[in-house]
Order: sequence, then structure tokens, then C-alpha cells
Amino acid sequence: MQCVLSVVRQSVLSLRDKSSAPPHNPEHVTAGAGSTAVMAKSPSLLPYALPSRARILLTGSTGCIGSHIAVELLTHTDCTLELLVRGGTLRFVAEADEALRNGVELGRVHVHDVDLAAGQGLENEQLRTIVGICDALILCAASWGGDTAHAVNVASVLATIRAVNKRRCRKIVYFSTASVIAPQGRLLIQEAIRWGTDYIRSKAIALVELVKAMSDISETPVSLTIVFPTLVLGRRSHIGKALDTDAAAKMNHSPLYRGAKYALRFMHMESAVRAHFIHAADCAQVVRRLLFCVVSASFKTPARIDLTPPTLVPSVQQPSQTAYLVLGQQPPFSYDDVVRALCRLYGLRVPSRWLRIPADPLLWLMVHRLIPVDPWTRYCLRRRRELFVFPQAVRPEDFGGISVAPDLYTALEQSRTRFTAEQSTREISSAI
Repeated sequence: MQCVLSVVRQSVLSLRDKSSAPPHNPEHVTAGAGSTAVMAKSPSLLPYALPSRARILLTGSTGCIGSHIAVELLTHTDCTLELLVRGGTLRFVAEADEALRNGVELGRVHVHDVDLAAGQGLENEQLRTIVGICDALILCAASWGGDTAHAVNVASVLATIRAVNKRRCRKIVYFSTASVIAPQGRLLIQEAIRWGTDYIRSKAIALVELVKAMSDISETPVSLTIVFPTLVLGRRSHIGKALDTDAAAKMNHSPLYRGAKYALRFMHMESAVRAHFIHAADCAQVVRRLLFCVVSASFKTPARIDLTPPTLVPSVQQPSQTAYLVLGQQPPFSYDDVVRALCRLYGLRVPSRWLRIPADPLLWLMVHRLIPVDPWTRYCLRRRRELFVFPQAVRPEDFGGISVAPDLYTALEQSRTRFTAEQSTREISSAI
């Protein structure tokens, strides 16, 4: 642990030493229509748009968020996608939706066999060639743990950034996670290294290393937007996989259904414990608008992320062309909202309040190690009243769009809904 802290400390100190520009002078922005969050000062956010026929590199295109981003871009723009996929075209076509397979046939999707987990293709001329022809990068590949966490979440991100063509690339969108920041915008680097899972730890380190790498190209007009999605729902999310079934009859045999029927709906949790969610399709819509729309002053952003907590090293100057967004629907949901949504989804009756058992004693047992949970879960439960609510969270409405899933029930329902082949083909054909 001391070794990891030393590496991060050296990286951040190096970033501070390289920074000689005067501090950015933030300006007030006004909330968009329907905004409920308190506004914060922030630098300008992507004031120019990419051309409609831009070429975009996308990692993680077979995952939950990445697959929605690919469909969103193919449907609503004329861009060409360069995808990095382990196993190349054969694996991608086997796992992709009809919309993406149609994009391959139409020549708008180019699939490259690059294994981010093994580092295959990351340090050679192939990656530099692929990245060098792209106008924008969207980095949303992720490994949830194990031996591949550092390779995918840290090494592959840095290798891709180093391969950027400074004369052509104009925008980079990087997907982090809201789990590594506090509501005030402080990076939980020490907490992530001490208690975090492989995923959490690697995401926190990647954030520091990414800003450091971007400082090397700060003289160029390349802008970086780091997005922090909250709880992500969607067809390929963890919850979506538990919801998605091929037949309606099988739904009543899923673990989530049994949990909702026999346990979850009979429990109650204090209303102060709340959190945000965002559907992957809404993440994709925000990304498209960040890339192809000129974002006016009618948006809200979080306070600048503090990448160097005072307990680690002194504050450092960050690249001025970096923006930060927390993605999440407003207002945050409570445990009772979850119970109502699941009961509506499965056709169950919401029990009377006096029949429900308080869940807080169970959480107390977890926090005090009487029920075994991993250290990061224990840390989050200990700070459950403050850690999961972001007043500055944004959604498509803040960029002039309309959310696919504005409420929890709709998000859960959409998470088990597949695009039909006819719908996907029609959407892509109409966009061309």
C-alpha cells in the first residue's frame, strides 16, 4: 500500500511541477430547464462541436455503456467508429446488437483486434495508427477486478492517450466512476487505495495518471471531459442481466424476483440514505451532445475535482481544458423508491409500513464487522448518509435532451428490454 501511495504522490507532484500557467478563472453558469441542483463554478465545457462525419475511437463497445454509445452515435450522427475489441470482428459481430452489425456492413464501424487486458496491441504502431486518424476518443472500457484491472483501467487508458495525434484529435471523453469522489468533488484516493476493490483502486489511480498525461499535451486544443456515472442501469449492466429474460415465465424464477418477493419489500431503510442512477442510454445521449453539440451556458457542472486531498499532497494546478460531470437522474432515489419500482415491475403488492422491518440494524452489523462484507462496502455503509448524493449531477435534460429513463421504474423496465432487429435496422437506415 505504501508503494502505491508513493507512486501516486510522485505522479501528482510531477503534475504540480509541470504546471506553470496561472489558475483558471471560473465563471458562473446557469441551470438548464428542469434543473434542481445548486450551481457551481466551472471552466468552459466543450464550446465547439465535432463535424458530423468525424471519426471516433471507442473502447468498451461490447459493454453496457459502450454499446449504447455506439448505437447512439450511429443513429444520430454520420460519424465513423473505430472500435477496439478483443477477438476482432468475429467476436464483435457475435455479441453486438443488430444496429452495430448493420453499421459494420455499411462500413461505418471498423473493428480492430486489440486485447486491452493483455496489453496486446497497446505499445506498437497499430494503436498509434488507429488513434492517429481519430477526431475524438471515448474511453469506457473497464475491468471489474482481478489481474486485468490495472491493465484495462490504467495502462490501456494511458497508452491510448499517449498515442493521440495532437494535430487532429480535439475531444476526449473518459468514463470514471462516481464511487471514487465525494459529493464535494474530492477524490477519495487514500480511501480507494486502503479499502477499495481492484476496480475502485485502479479507477482512482487512473484518474490521477490521466490528468498527469493530459498535462503533457496541454498546449494543444485537445479537451478532456471526465464523466462520473452513478449507479448505471441498462441491458448489459449487472442489474440488467438479472432482469433480462428471454421468456416472461422465467422472470418469476430469477433471484431478483425472489429477493423482492420474500425479503426486499418487507424491509425499510431511513429516508436519509439516497443515491442516484443513470441509464446507459442516457449516458450515451450526454456523450453525443458533448461531442456534436455546442454546449451553451445552460448546463450545470460539479465543482472542480480535487485530485490531491490535503492529507496526501498539496493542491496542484490541473489542465484548464478539463471538465468534470457527474451523471445521475434527479432527485436521488430512496430505498422505498426501489421497493415501489420492483413491486410495480413484478406485479407485487407493497406491504404496509407496519409490516416492514428496519434494515438499519443489519447495516450496523455490517459496519461493525459482525456480518462479513468487503472493506469498501463497509466504508461506504459507514458514510451512507453523505456519500451517494451529488446535487450537481447532470442528465440529458441539462443539455437539451430527453431522458430515456427519467425514473427508477422506467430504468428497470428498459434494462430488460432488447432492441428488436427491425427497430435497429430502421433507426440506422434512417440516419444515413
